[in-house]
Parts: sequence; structure tokens; C-alpha cells
Amino acid sequence: KAFKTANAFSNQINSMPSAFTQTLTSLDFGFGESYEIVIVGDRNNKLTKEFVKYFRSKFLTNKIILHKEPGDDKLRTIAPFTEFQTQKNNKTTVYICRNYVCEIPITDLADIEKIFLH
Repeated sequence: KAFKTANAFSNQINSMPSAFTQTLTSLDFGFGESYEIVIVGDRNNKLTKEFVKYFRSKFLTNKIILHKEPGDDKLRTIAPFTEFQTQKNNKTTVYICRNYVCEIPITDLADIEKIFLH
């Protein structure tokens, strides 16, 4: 439906793209590869907050940030791929996934910055 809607307005979008920034952003999300970023950690933990702040500051139109409290399995009901994602060494842990395939868990903000600086 989203693509049909965009197609219906394609003439207007082509003539004035700056008026359709949200539409273009959602099209980018629909066409491109998505990032599912899972942060496993206590929401009040300093490192958890730093990870959330970092990812919110990055303009990636195709990102979804999910937060999973340690020991809470409710998230898996809407995102089954998160079932086995846990904290490593009792530290807030980030899983960066593309199309539901996740890379190794990361517990250091500097390692995440290396990934997204490229």
C-alpha cells in the first residue's frame, strides 16, 4: 500500500521532493536494507542510556531500535529473533542485525562507532 501511495503521488514528489521528506524517508526504509538494533540492558544503566543516545543521534532512515530488559522475554512476542539475545558479562550488550541476521554482540561504544563511521 505504501508503494502504491508513493506511486500515486510520484508526479508531485518529483516536482517538489523537499515537500515530501517523510514520504521519501519511508520509501528508503521500504527499499533498502534495514538495521534492527537490539540493546539488552537495564534501562536505568548508564551504558544503556549512552547506547540509546548514540543510535538516536545517527540519521539512519532504515533503523529500528529495540530495547530488551535482561530476563524479560516479552520482546520476543513481536520480534522472535531477539529470544536468545542476552547481556554478555553482565554488561549492556548491543546486537546489530540486518534483515534479522545479527552480528556478534558488542559491549563497547567505541566498537559500535567503528561500524557506523564507515
